[in-house]
Amino acid sequence: MNYHALNTKIKAAQQQECDYLRWLPSKSLRDFMHIYEGTDPVATWKRLARLDKNNRQALAPTLGMEIDLMNIVWMYRLKKFYNVIGEGTFGRLMPVRYRLTEEETKQMALAKDEDALLTLVGNSPYGTVFPSFTRPELKAYTTLAIQHKKQARLHPNSLAPLCAELFALKMEHTWLKK
Repeated sequence: MNYHALNTKIKAAQQQECDYLRWLPSKSLRDFMHIYEGTDPVATWKRLARLDKNNRQALAPTLGMEIDLMNIVWMYRLKKFYNVIGEGTFGRLMPVRYRLTEEETKQMALAKDEDALLTLVGNSPYGTVFPSFTRPELKAYTTLAIQHKKQARLHPNSLAPLCAELFALKMEHTWLKK
């Protein structure tokens, strides 16, 4: 089943307010999407290994980047708003690393304040994402939206287009609430 046929069925199912995941061709994909829609990115990352190679290659960059960016934003917020320093920061992070190494993450977590953190983030693979932290969540979500669209274009016959649509809906809902 290609993306356009699946997308048409999803939209029709949403209009009828029924479970759109029943249109997915396999149980493993339905299970994955149930977790993807949830709030636990670590569980989603672990389930990624069970998918076929095409879907795994399509979703791993976006999900890995999402986890890395969530960790960076959380470290920043812990330092700026809650004054948490040292090991207290590292213990609150998700245990998944994609483009950040364990050592980079530990250095960021152990940074003495948000300025030191910004310096370390600037030297990381995500240095261009956060040139300034005026609205870190907005910048992270914008970067993730771009990554979702890129993966959907590169892998049109995988779950990537569906995940891009779900991410757009999630962001729309998030920003309308604010």
